[in-house]
Amino acid sequence: MIDSDFIKKWEPKYDEIESDEREYNVLVNLVKTETQNNHRISLATFKRIIQWKSPRVKGKIDWSNYKSYQQAVRQILNSDFSEKMNILMALSGIGAPVASTILHFVYPHIYPIYDFRTVQVLYYCSYLTSKTVNQTQYPKFQEIILKMRKDLVYYNLRQIDRALFAFHKINPKIFKNFCELKKNRYNLNQKVSRITTNAVEENESSRSIPEIYTLGAMPRKRDFFKGQINDLSLSDKDGWRRRDIWFFKHNINDGEIFDYPKGGVEIVLIDTDNERYELRFSKPDLEKKVCLGTPSKLKPWYKKKKYSDHGVDKENQHVYFQFTGHRKEFIILTEREYNSRIRDVMP
Repeated sequence: MIDSDFIKKWEPKYDEIESDEREYNVLVNLVKTETQNNHRISLATFKRIIQWKSPRVKGKIDWSNYKSYQQAVRQILNSDFSEKMNILMALSGIGAPVASTILHFVYPHIYPIYDFRTVQVLYYCSYLTSKTVNQTQYPKFQEIILKMRKDLVYYNLRQIDRALFAFHKINPKIFKNFCELKKNRYNLNQKVSRITTNAVEENESSRSIPEIYTLGAMPRKRDFFKGQINDLSLSDKDGWRRRDIWFFKHNINDGEIFDYPKGGVEIVLIDTDNERYELRFSKPDLEKKVCLGTPSKLKPWYKKKKYSDHGVDKENQHVYFQFTGHRKEFIILTEREYNSRIRDVMP
């Protein structure tokens, strides 16, 4: 859950990774003065806004026709709030993130800055159902941020934005895979989705192994692997503490290290009640361990196994995985189940 504790922790960290707050404050005052006194934003100030938000956009702006941008600013000052974003996005080079930034400097208490980092944090925390950044999705984003501001009475839109931005940038292991996997996401899903349990059983001898599984030797049936649950120091909207798992690539049986699994590969976990959970490995993907992400998918299992909702208990921070012999299916066991030798009677 993104609450006051979250903002208090992450908002100050923004200044550890960025150095643009002084310019932000200057621009807020400049835009306020220019729009109130002259009903416009000067060319110099507009350039500084673009430079502050996204320098690469400068090459897409039609600077030779800046009058059209000034006219648009005058329009937004006198239009309904529902129309302001549309007016700016009709301009050359202005997308939803930049339009939201211009509107934020004009109305700093109404329009939050739209950014892929903040969107991904909200998506990760289950506030948003899509991490797409476009004009259509902005109203929902705005609604959520404004509700946060209302609930967190001691913080303004900029402080909320700083906290979300900092959390994203300081935690690359959670979010880096979003960007790296986006380009190959379709092909990867197509490859993995074909590897169903039935298909493997029906055609095991003739099926060629897809490229994603030729990265190294596959485990053997009944091989055991150890995992370590990590507290992500962030709660979802229900107050449940989010967590991921380090999956150690050496099996417990004889210590052999496998290249499999790799970041981006899907895994199906099967618990002792034969319930199935579909997750995906992500970054970081290191030599001896890989991160098992998408923590919300395993939330029902944590609850069923009586793990604390409020954090990771050091006495129960290890889990165990038994390879079934099918390419993406593992049995998942708690430490107690493993130590009770349930593994000896599992199929």
